[in-house]
Amino acid sequence: MFKKSIKIESPWEHIQSIIQVERWGYRGKKPYRETVYYISSIWEKAEFFSQKIKGHWGIENQVYWVKDVLFKEDSMKIHQVQAATNWALLNTLGLNLFRGLGLLSITEGRRWLGNQWEKLLAIS
Repeated sequence: MFKKSIKIESPWEHIQSIIQVERWGYRGKKPYRETVYYISSIWEKAEFFSQKIKGHWGIENQVYWVKDVLFKEDSMKIHQVQAATNWALLNTLGLNLFRGLGLLSITEGRRWLGNQWEKLLAIS
C-alpha cells in the first residue's frame, strides 16, 4: 500500500521525493510486513509511483526471479560475454516457450521438456 509521496528540500539537487511503501502478505505460510522507501528525481503523486513500482516488481517476479532461482543464471560459471549472452537468450526462449504453451509453472514446463524434448523439435 502506498502511503504517501513527500516533496522534500534536499542538499542533493536531484532528489525531489521520497516514497514510503508498506508491504504485507504471506511468503508460503509465513506472514510478513515491511516498510520500504524509494527516492526519486521527480515529483509525482503516490498513485503514479504505485503504478511504476508495481510494474517493476511484476517484471522482476515474472522474469528475473525465475531466471535466477529456477534457471540459476546468477550462479553460472560462464565468463565469456558472448557465451553468457547466448545462455541468457536460451533461458529467455525457454521461459517464453513455457508461457506460450500455457504452462503456469516453469518447473512443470521443465519436466515436460525433459520428458518430451522431441515435441520441442516438432513445435519449431
